[in-house]
Amino acid sequence: MNRIEGFKILIADPDQVSVVLLKDALRAKGYKVLNALDGVKALGQAIIEQPDLILADIALPIINTKKLKQIIRANPRTKSIPIIFMFSQSVEPRGFQGYQNRFLSKPLDLEKAVSLVESHFRKLRRVQEVTRVDKEIEGDLSQIPLVDFLQILSMNKKDGTITISRNGQKGFIYLQDGRIINAIIDKIEGVKALFRLFFWGEGKLEFVPQRPASPVRIQSPTDNLLMEGMRQLDEWEKLKGEFPDANSLLKLKVDVSQLPKGLRAITQEVFLLLEFYSRVKDIVDNCSFPDYEVYQTLQNLLNNGIIEEVKKAGKEKKVAEKALLSPELVLRIKEELSTVRRLKLSREFGKIVVLPSSLENTKFLVNACSTIPGFSINRDLISDYRSKTRNTQAYQIGNLGSIRLSENVELGIFALPLTDRCKPMWRSFSHRMLGGVLLFDKSSKKSLPELKKASAYFQEKLQKPLCYILVTNDGMSKTQLNQIKKTFRVRKESLIFYLSRKHPEKISSVFTALLKMALE
Repeated sequence: MNRIEGFKILIADPDQVSVVLLKDALRAKGYKVLNALDGVKALGQAIIEQPDLILADIALPIINTKKLKQIIRANPRTKSIPIIFMFSQSVEPRGFQGYQNRFLSKPLDLEKAVSLVESHFRKLRRVQEVTRVDKEIEGDLSQIPLVDFLQILSMNKKDGTITISRNGQKGFIYLQDGRIINAIIDKIEGVKALFRLFFWGEGKLEFVPQRPASPVRIQSPTDNLLMEGMRQLDEWEKLKGEFPDANSLLKLKVDVSQLPKGLRAITQEVFLLLEFYSRVKDIVDNCSFPDYEVYQTLQNLLNNGIIEEVKKAGKEKKVAEKALLSPELVLRIKEELSTVRRLKLSREFGKIVVLPSSLENTKFLVNACSTIPGFSINRDLISDYRSKTRNTQAYQIGNLGSIRLSENVELGIFALPLTDRCKPMWRSFSHRMLGGVLLFDKSSKKSLPELKKASAYFQEKLQKPLCYILVTNDGMSKTQLNQIKKTFRVRKESLIFYLSRKHPEKISSVFTALLKMALE
């Protein structure tokens, strides 16, 4: 074990026997040790001596330990001093949790206490070494704890980007003048992504010191973020065994419109997501709130009988997600969307236009798209779709969601209404359109004239390929296939599909066929 010298430690404890034993053990390791028997003396020592670490009993006299902690955290000279709290095993240390705080139980195990102190300073020294100069830094989260690393970068007002890699996945944290301004994992941004990175616990870390090219998505002070993130992590570790498994399937047991008004924003959003997703992981990923809060909300709804677990997760089978398109086809789509004036490395956005015969079919399509790798539902759509005053227009016109085909190619799923009144917008909203989808079911007879007009317009006027999707529970007979060909004058039978409400994942093959047709 490496000897770590030069650090100053303050022991605040009314038990003189404990003080003497701990002081001797720490001095033997080369530390400079101060001590105080009450809160007043501890506060004076902390302000004057500026110790590198405080070991404080949670039952200090005169100024109690909780008040001492508050004063230390509020003072600019002492706010960054880490505190290890000591407490009797018969007392629960409530009110002392925090990202800078650690705990030791009494009677003290001196070997364990010294080991904890040395481990703390080894990590601190490692972080200080790598942040002392402006250079690229690489390390492991087991050697450089993320929270400690962020705290040092914040104190030194560093600019830069932290990249964390784990199991083939990457996350990014952006700092400007020491402030965390954004975090990203896949399509998740902001505080939700930051807190999820805290939960990773392991992985490779890389820091590049340069002004971050990221919009500001996080406004909260860094200290508050670290405190709240670690609080949620602590709570998660205690309660995760009670939460539903990520792969469990859920469903609503009640009519959402019958629930009382004034529900919390997170509860409303979870209810809306349950209309599109049944798997816990999908709800958590698509909810805008931090993961721990979503799991907590789901567990509360389960406990109150408002939702139920219809299928518990078994042993998870790792199945590689099949991409919607091959890299070659994605490149061809990018070339199709690019113009001479656009840079080859710029992001490209294409569009699949959906012409639905009913609101229910549109909702079913969004649900089906959730099975496609890289799909994310449009959050504005969720926020517009409120319990009793549901905005059906939101599903009949506008962006339903998007599919990320690659780092710089994205495909929007855009709904257009069938009515004659809205026909003038068909051309304007078909800009950057690759293909279209006519969506109908057996009860769509009233919409048949509008469907036929849309089919003719997009095929003949706009010269855009269309696929025809029959939503059904029973499959599609040869008679139905021929009827669709005849009604819509479909030239290629291969562009007629049916989607089973029980197996919506077939939507991937539908979109693949449509996009291949668009490239011919």
